[in-house]
Amino acid sequence: MTSHQIACKYCHNTAVVKYGTFEGMQRYFCKSCRRKFADNDALPRMKTPIWVIASALSQYYDGKSLTTIQEYLNKRYGAIYAKSSIYNWVMRFSREALNLPDKFQPTIGKIWLACETFFTVGKHKIWLWDVIDSGSSYLLDSSLSLERVTFNAKLVNEKIYQKTGILAEVIFTVKSGDNEKTTESVWYKSSKDALLQKTGMMEENISTINRFLFTLKTRRAVLRGYKNTETAHLLVATWQIHYNFFKSFTTIGHIPPAQNMKDPPFNNWIDLINKIKYKNNSPVVSLLKDSRLTYLQPESLKELPIKGKYT
Repeated sequence: MTSHQIACKYCHNTAVVKYGTFEGMQRYFCKSCRRKFADNDALPRMKTPIWVIASALSQYYDGKSLTTIQEYLNKRYGAIYAKSSIYNWVMRFSREALNLPDKFQPTIGKIWLACETFFTVGKHKIWLWDVIDSGSSYLLDSSLSLERVTFNAKLVNEKIYQKTGILAEVIFTVKSGDNEKTTESVWYKSSKDALLQKTGMMEENISTINRFLFTLKTRRAVLRGYKNTETAHLLVATWQIHYNFFKSFTTIGHIPPAQNMKDPPFNNWIDLINKIKYKNNSPVVSLLKDSRLTYLQPESLKELPIKGKYT
């Protein structure tokens, strides 16, 4: 029996024994499901450690190109990953992230800001409506269209209510494009709410919108290589998770909104992939060591431990 308890990647049973090494990595045999697996922090049937995939996903949703990510992983880990493999990680874990049970209840107010943005990707124009909470800057909803659509505040309010249990009383709508920002209109749930907002777009709301528009530069980069509308919707939805839980802009004082709220389900891409790995039912002891849970930003000087063929 091993000197420290290890859980099987497949059945999560701890009845495992050492089974030799391969390319410097310890292998194990599970007595319960009778499968073999390596101690490389990888998902079942994968060879790449979780923390390498997490680094690639973090960089991708920060707007880095596949070439830049490939070069970074090669320099950092001494391993060459094909750009097609990196792209497949992005697609796979983006879909799985969206399929995770979403029980998180954000702490939000009842004044929301709806921002329309449009830009060109290749030969296509893309329009997006984003709705953020005025107080917390939490991104409540993002909808993408290949043609301009009129913002329907009532429908959006009902849609967000299904996810958060909160209905807005006031929604400010703002248009942004070609470096032009104009307040279009204000939607009020009732005439009473209109009286409470005599000043219209208040200064703090304008600051929130400006900070949000600054972050959208990375989303435009994320969408630059979308293959079809389905992929574009997937990337927008996953970027919403990245913005709310992981992305920080220290230069403008932006901390991921969910990290200022109670009990966020994950703090980084490693946490999210680990939840995918165990379907939210982690064993008592995971292969993922505590020392590897440190968040690694691409620009950070922090180092994650390396072992086996990554040495």
